[in-house]
Amino acid sequence: NQLLDLSKLGAKKMELLVQKGDLKTFLTIVTTAFDSLAENKNVHFEKRIAIENIEHWYDADKLEKIINNLLFNAFKFTAKGGIISFSVNHIQPTNDLEITVEDTGIGIPEEEHQNIFSPFYQSRYVADDGQFGSGLGLSLVKELVSLHGGHIDLASAVNKGTTIKITLPVTKERIPLIAIFKN
Repeated sequence: NQLLDLSKLGAKKMELLVQKGDLKTFLTIVTTAFDSLAENKNVHFEKRIAIENIEHWYDADKLEKIINNLLFNAFKFTAKGGIISFSVNHIQPTNDLEITVEDTGIGIPEEEHQNIFSPFYQSRYVADDGQFGSGLGLSLVKELVSLHGGHIDLASAVNKGTTIKITLPVTKERIPLIAIFKN
């Protein structure tokens, strides 16, 4: 599915279908799905969704894919006893959404930072389960963030962890003009 999504994005065949919704509830539901994984892996999973109840416009399917990919990566590369933090805030004065996923996992070497969002790129570091990833998840995240007119930042150090910060517009006037608005 990720490969299909990437090919649609590359061919400019994927549309941003935004609608007004309760973003705080949506984000709570999406992240709660990771509670059992945190318990099974014995990882402390912190969530802080500090957003105002203003009118939010977003593509639920694509936002869920972004969050799921970021959190799956964090869990994949964070060992037992580690910490994963998911936080959401508004950035003033634009009210853009800032999503941050931070972990105490194995980290990404600095020389790999420029490639980590490239399709099929695999870090030389393996996950906690000894497996390599497909190299599609973070590439898909980057493309979906771009489709939203957003921005993504990475900070990571080996044996210290990774922080990925995403900024997305969620007010109707800041959504890209190519978006299709549903009521």
